[in-house]
Amino acid sequence: MKRKFKLFATVASLCLSVALMAFGVYAASTVSYTVSGTVSYTMTDVLAKVSTKLYKIADYHKGNTDTTAATLAGLGKFTEVTIDDADKEYQSYDETTSLPKDGTDAGADVTGIAISFNDSTVWKIEIVISTVDPKGLTVELAADNNSFGVAGDANYVVTDENTYTGNITTSSPKTLTYYIVLESVLNPVAETAFNINLDIKQVQA
Repeated sequence: MKRKFKLFATVASLCLSVALMAFGVYAASTVSYTVSGTVSYTMTDVLAKVSTKLYKIADYHKGNTDTTAATLAGLGKFTEVTIDDADKEYQSYDETTSLPKDGTDAGADVTGIAISFNDSTVWKIEIVISTVDPKGLTVELAADNNSFGVAGDANYVVTDENTYTGNITTSSPKTLTYYIVLESVLNPVAETAFNINLDIKQVQA
């Protein structure tokens, strides 16, 4: 009887040791993903207002190899995430007088947009551009339309399926939508920040 008890005790102890070891290996493999991004605007003699909003799908941690905008938009409900007021909005004119502000109509940077793939693997940035310029505005990507500065092996992508043609007028603002998506939860994320650079110009007379 004593031998059986010792045998059971030894087996139980061995199972517990294996379980603790497995838990230790799992804990050691837990990773943290945070990607920082920059949104910048280059203004050329325009009266423009640009607002930036950040959204995520709450508790979405699956990763996505299908990064088309239509697929990402249909995954779930996006909830807005607060970003610093200084990084949310830029205007090249005073809303009261509609006159350009001194020293501010040459360009603007929106920085400090940190995206954590631990919170969600699908994020969305919306950039709304409006104007009081009667001639209207045009907007286009300044550079790097293919990858937005993201390395090929980064394990995440910035999806851009916007239409940049067509003028922005006083009654017709433009909303540009970008998705930042983790492709695989099994692979690490390369430390490369994304960059969305926009040129906003006055329509030629």
